Amino acid sequence: MLPIPTLLPPIERLEHALEESRPATVAEQVQTSQVAPDLTVQWTNMEAILVDRLIRPGLFANGATEEPDTLMQFSGGVTAIYGVTTLRADRLAVLRGSKRGFAEGAVRIDDPDGKLQASDLAFDWGNRTGFARGVRAEIANLFMTAQEVDIGTERWVLRGVRASTCGREKPLYAIRIPEVRLTPGKGGRTTGTGLEVFGKYLGKGPGTSFSLDKRVLGLRLPMINHRKGQGLGVSWFSGILLNESTSLSAAYATYPRQPPGYGITLVKSSIGADEARGLVAPRSELNEWFNRRYMDNIDVQTPKEEVLEHRAKRESWSIGSYGNQSARGRAESLRIKKPIEFAYERGGPLGRGGYQAQVRLHQIADGEAPAHLRGLVWVNAAHRGPDLGPIKTLIGLDAMGFLGGGTKHAWARLQTTAVYEQPAYRLAFGYTVGVEGGRPLFDFDALPMRRSWHARADANIGPLTASYLVKWDGGTMRMIDKEYILALKVGCLEPFVRYRQFPSESSFGIRFSIDQFTRVLQRRTVTRPSESKRDDW
Repeated sequence: MLPIPTLLPPIERLEHALEESRPATVAEQVQTSQVAPDLTVQWTNMEAILVDRLIRPGLFANGATEEPDTLMQFSGGVTAIYGVTTLRADRLAVLRGSKRGFAEGAVRIDDPDGKLQASDLAFDWGNRTGFARGVRAEIANLFMTAQEVDIGTERWVLRGVRASTCGREKPLYAIRIPEVRLTPGKGGRTTGTGLEVFGKYLGKGPGTSFSLDKRVLGLRLPMINHRKGQGLGVSWFSGILLNESTSLSAAYATYPRQPPGYGITLVKSSIGADEARGLVAPRSELNEWFNRRYMDNIDVQTPKEEVLEHRAKRESWSIGSYGNQSARGRAESLRIKKPIEFAYERGGPLGRGGYQAQVRLHQIADGEAPAHLRGLVWVNAAHRGPDLGPIKTLIGLDAMGFLGGGTKHAWARLQTTAVYEQPAYRLAFGYTVGVEGGRPLFDFDALPMRRSWHARADANIGPLTASYLVKWDGGTMRMIDKEYILALKVGCLEPFVRYRQFPSESSFGIRFSIDQFTRVLQRRTVTRPSESKRDDW
């Protein structure tokens, strides 16, 4: 983008570039003008010049124009309203026809996505681009300053960036980056990343690339982690887009007491970046079967999240190869092999809920046993049930059928949940019943529990956030699982501890809670609340 004075020069410079103009009109009282169908301006003083033809090429960012236009300059404290976005400045100049403008002097923007202050701002509200200098921004709980912010149609460039979740002049910590280049919804790269602690700069690390596309993981570094009974190991997961509809993902893990495991998947999907809620690769049947259920996984934060997850549009084909995989959340096996597998998945809204369904055909073996050709069908659904006074209800259905290796096997599971919710807390109780028939080819194909009771409590009281989930065997009433998350906001940091008894997971650390800021960057197109579809669980 060209420098601001070139993009929109002051009226004095513009007058010399006009062949013809009409006399200016001036007003001396607070008034409101509908400058364009989508832009309203409140002003005290205003000048309007009819621009019949610009004669100097390059005067504006897109060159000269032969079309008549009107240059309007407002001053005396100006407020411009564009949909749900409000701009305030000491002075504002607008080219009404070409939808371009320039604001200077105490520039402030208030928007549902965040707040921004700048020394001056050039913008094109038709193409939704802009350039600002001396920027201070607050998006969700992220506070940022930048020397320059250049918002293009496809690429954003931020220079001289300093960011922190601590809203103080000298924050506990801050990240400093000389330049960030990013493409919303795709990814970006930094020229270097520096760390500042208590106002002292500790040095700069190398530049790095990152993914903003929800459909793939991006290129990630290997991680060191620990598995119960296997010791410390190294794991690596990555995924990239080959084109707008094709992705490639790969994984590798090695532990001292287990042969190395791997997986590689090629996916073809018709789901666009803004429609996707997560990875487009079909979810493996070796993962936890019920980990998207609010009453089965403490990481699913609300009942609404469960419904929205099932309402997400999904349609993809995949081919993959996997070795020494494990089945999670049921009978353990650490050496499952699928030399070749084809899968198709489809899902989306259905009434007051949604569904996901997939079909798989693969060769599969456990350990060194011969591989079997097998097909399976897997269906999940979540539905908002009727309200019973203050009680909301949620219904979940899971079913799976297997055919191959000389066996037939199927199971189905129904879960009903009652939810009572207040602003500071939520209580939920659920009951699950399952049926099963046939003979499973492997122990890990069997339904782990036929009947179970579930209870959950979530609380959000001041700086404390807590969730607790417990499950009992429906026959013996023996406790079979408990899970919890505790988090406490201390200043700009949020220490947390997380525990899941089954499947044996625990973690602790510090959260920075920049999810809302990340979601803004993950959108490829700018949508305002009035343009966005709202889903109610």
